[in-house]
Amino acid sequence: MLSARVEGSSRSGPFDTLNDYLTLTKPRIMSLLLLTTFGAMALAYRGIPPAPLLATVMAGGALASGGASALNHWLERDTDPLMGRTKSRPVASGRISPRAAFMFGIALNILAFVVLGLWANILSAGLAMAGTLFYVIVYTLWL
Repeated sequence: MLSARVEGSSRSGPFDTLNDYLTLTKPRIMSLLLLTTFGAMALAYRGIPPAPLLATVMAGGALASGGASALNHWLERDTDPLMGRTKSRPVASGRISPRAAFMFGIALNILAFVVLGLWANILSAGLAMAGTLFYVIVYTLWL
């Protein structure tokens, strides 16, 4: 099992750790992506899509978005502590280890691919991974 806590961390409760992992997923950004996803699906179906498919796509999308965001935290671990807006992020502040954030991001993306590939279609799974790569490479590393 990965140890999320870094030596000397001042917070150690299970709810603090869960909150830190939730923070890694950037839920505010995720909610916007899921709203856009719902809108696109509703337009494609000319109404509300079937509940099982909607649930699958939303779950897979949330997993992919959260995984990409966790990888963003991992990649920005050296610069986040230098900025007031980002210095208290879980990895930047040392509450979550870089290795744990990386593994969490990878695990979420693998789960997203499996969920979308098995219960939606392989195209949506591939597009979710392309979105992760775009966010990590273009937004995080290039921009």
